[in-house]
Amino acid sequence: MNRIPLIGLAGYLHTPVNSAFTYRQENTNEAYTSAIEKAGGYALLLPYTADGKRLEAAVCAVDGILIPGGLDVDPELYGETAMPCCKEHHRDMDLFQIDLIDMAIRKNRPILGICRGLQIINVHHGGTLYQDLDECFTKQVSHSRLDSPGSAVHEVVLKEGCMMRKLFGKAVLSVNSLHHQGIKRLGGGLAPAAVCTDGLVEGIEDGKNGIFAVQWHPEALMETEESSLLPFKKLIDMTRT
Repeated sequence: MNRIPLIGLAGYLHTPVNSAFTYRQENTNEAYTSAIEKAGGYALLLPYTADGKRLEAAVCAVDGILIPGGLDVDPELYGETAMPCCKEHHRDMDLFQIDLIDMAIRKNRPILGICRGLQIINVHHGGTLYQDLDECFTKQVSHSRLDSPGSAVHEVVLKEGCMMRKLFGKAVLSVNSLHHQGIKRLGGGLAPAAVCTDGLVEGIEDGKNGIFAVQWHPEALMETEESSLLPFKKLIDMTRT
C-alpha cells in the first residue's frame, strides 16, 4: 500500500474581529484541506514559529508544502514603505513563510503557492509587488472580485512550454480573482507561466526548485471546474518523484 503524501499547509494568521479573544488566530480554509485530500494527500497545518530547528523538523515530516492565500505582504520586505492602500499584514508571519520556502528548498520539498502564496514566493526570490492594483497598476481588469469567489471572471494566457500549460492542456484558462495586490517585478529564478489579459503575471514557476504558484484560487472553483484540482494533483505527484 502506497503511503499517503503529507502536505504542510502554512497557517493563516489574522487578528480576530468582534471576538472576546485579543490574541491572533491561526487557521486555514477547509477548501484547501479538501482539495489536498481529493488530490490524494493529507494536510497538516504548519503554525508560525521563529525556531529554525522546529521549522526543519516540520518540513522534514511532510512531503510537500502549500502556501495559501491570506493577508498582504509587508512592503518593507521588498524595499517599499506601506502606502494607505496596503492592508493588514504581519511581518513575523511573512518572515516565517520566507524561512519555510528556504527550508523546503533545502530539503527538496515541492511547493505550491496560491494567491498570497504566489506573492510571498516572488518576494522570497527578490521580486516586488504592487501594493494595490487599482492604485498602482491598471483598472483594465477588476482583480478584487470578492463577490464571485466560485466563478471565473477573467482569463489568463498560459505560456507555451511552461509546466502549467502542459498541466492544463490549453493555452487560455478562465479563473476567479480575489486579490488586490500582484507581482510588479518578477523575482530571480522565476519564470512567468500565466499572464492576465492586462499584462499582470498570475502564474510563476521555478523548475529548478520544484516551485509553482498561481494568483487565482483553484480550491474555490472545485464545484464548477474539474481542472481546478490539477495544481493539487501536480503537487502530490511531485512529492513522489
